[in-house]
Amino acid sequence: MVSGDGFRRAMRQLASGVCVIATRTRDDKRCGLTATAVTSLTADPPSLLVCINKSTWLGSEIERSGRFSVNLIGHAQAEVGKAFAGMTGHVGEERFAVGRWRDGHTGIPVLADATGAFECRVDQVVRRDTHLVVFGLVEAIVEGDGPGLIYADGDFGICAPVSV
Repeated sequence: MVSGDGFRRAMRQLASGVCVIATRTRDDKRCGLTATAVTSLTADPPSLLVCINKSTWLGSEIERSGRFSVNLIGHAQAEVGKAFAGMTGHVGEERFAVGRWRDGHTGIPVLADATGAFECRVDQVVRRDTHLVVFGLVEAIVEGDGPGLIYADGDFGICAPVSV
């Protein structure tokens, strides 16, 4: 049988893009966290899939609000990724002091200088063991620039072309 620890160690070798998922709470505060379990789902209609641990408050707030943003973090925003991953001591709304945030077209927080951002409406939520799998229909896109930040083997880094 495969252990959870062994599975996590093996998965750490899979490089993933770094994103900050954000929404608004019942009392109109901003909340968010760093996630690497984000993927495109379909181009028609444009949709994303985001996996969020049930033990976080973000999943229930996304379900309640029905909207969320996916902010692609670049090398220049590494501190944003660290803050929302809980690596800097910032908690709750304090995390939004790191980086330049604005309200998007749907009122959801969007990182102004992200390498790209998607504002989504919740289409479906599936509960799977320890996580919520959130399907989001993309309602607005912010195109950015710059190399994306990746997470692999427990650390942040950037992609570089491999010379052949």
